[in-house]
Amino acid sequence: MPKSHNAPSTRSKSAPSSTSFSASSRYRHAPNTGSRKSWAAGDATSRALRLALIAKTGEMGYPSVHTAKTWGFYDVSFRGQEFRFQRPYDSYVMENVLFKISFPAEFHAQTAVEASMALYGKLRATGKSADDIRKITIRTHEAALRIIDKKGPLNNPADRDHCLQYMIAIPLLFGRLVSSDYEDRVAADPRVDVLREKMETAEVRQFTPDYHDPEKRSIANSLRMELTDGTVWEETVEYPIGHKRRRKESLPLLEAKFKANLARRISPEQQADILKVSLNQRALEDTPVHEYADLYAVERNAQVRTVWASGACQRFRGSTLPSAKCNFQQSYESGQNQNRAEGHGEHRANQQRDGECSEG
Repeated sequence: MPKSHNAPSTRSKSAPSSTSFSASSRYRHAPNTGSRKSWAAGDATSRALRLALIAKTGEMGYPSVHTAKTWGFYDVSFRGQEFRFQRPYDSYVMENVLFKISFPAEFHAQTAVEASMALYGKLRATGKSADDIRKITIRTHEAALRIIDKKGPLNNPADRDHCLQYMIAIPLLFGRLVSSDYEDRVAADPRVDVLREKMETAEVRQFTPDYHDPEKRSIANSLRMELTDGTVWEETVEYPIGHKRRRKESLPLLEAKFKANLARRISPEQQADILKVSLNQRALEDTPVHEYADLYAVERNAQVRTVWASGACQRFRGSTLPSAKCNFQQSYESGQNQNRAEGHGEHRANQQRDGECSEG
């Protein structure tokens, strides 16, 4: 899923986040780590879109909603400071979207995981292992320290996928980082916490301003590994795969990820229809949004396929297709149970959408 930390700033360094953003983001920190992910920005933008749509209907506005003393938006959420923007509204955010491609890791850790994988390769090449590591120094930027620098017990997968040290330890031990690595089975390996205890963090002065620089937006991490025999290796990665500055390198990988995820849920025939539009920019731009979204409707049985193909489904509105609706929901629930039975794990299940076909 694309993500961006590049939205125009409307907040000074001393001003707190809005209530909505702050409350949602707290789900990523103990003791509030759970299955809800990426809610903060989504919640804020959905509220903004709803208000914009209301305004388009002609609903009246209120002239001092921002500036009113005590109860205005500036006083409540911005300590009395007015909005300030880095640039005019345009397409900057879309052009600088970060695509999460290589690892299922929080974005501030993506380059750290990549560096960890490189160090794992050096360990293997020299016949060494994580047991030979004496100390690891993680040199990073302020946002990573604030959000994912965690010591002590990690309670669940959501806690672990926002722990910088955990996301570095797993590649050093196993040469990988996949969704199932956040589950209890992997986390129970005592070597994970032993390795976490060998890590210390420090902020690199230049990494933080480069993270905020609109011309760079780097997300840099540097790992310095000291071995018990005195060997020292260092790996630094400034921009993650999926960053604008690595677009050429990342696009083939992004396309492969897209195809792999389609294949998990959608029939080959439907995949071909989706790819025909998605990989042709002109066709994609010419396709109405609702028609493009309809391409992704998961078809569970022949009756539903026939109805959808005829254009008569209308998301099962009305009472003309009660049996199809029932079959669809039963098939979905059966598929979900089978997924869990096959050991996909609670972490992956938590990340799936509910998928229930709702009326209206």
